Amino acid sequence: MNLNLSNPADRRRSERILQRIPVRVAGNAQDGRRIDVGAAALVISPHGALLRIPAALAPGTSVDVTLLASGRSEEFRVVWMGVVREDGQFDAGIELQGPVEDFWAMSYAAEN
Repeated sequence: MNLNLSNPADRRRSERILQRIPVRVAGNAQDGRRIDVGAAALVISPHGALLRIPAALAPGTSVDVTLLASGRSEEFRVVWMGVVREDGQFDAGIELQGPVEDFWAMSYAAEN
């Protein structure tokens, strides 16, 4: 895939930061059961994150994500779900449900 970052269609709306942040995720698994599990945000942005989580989530559903370090919690929407990994974990893309001021408590050099 050839990306042309001068083309708006090829640009992300904000910078991504590789940062492992321990979180707790509560919501419904893909199979409908209620979950409340430990997970990790591996890639973060002002608008969402890539999670590594021990349960498959249903795209389009809402989950509550709590930062273990601060106890701060926000509602996110599952926008993408990967297949099960060899270690039994899943990767999930999540997006904040509304405007939130610096949920991850990080500084972003480039925000659009």
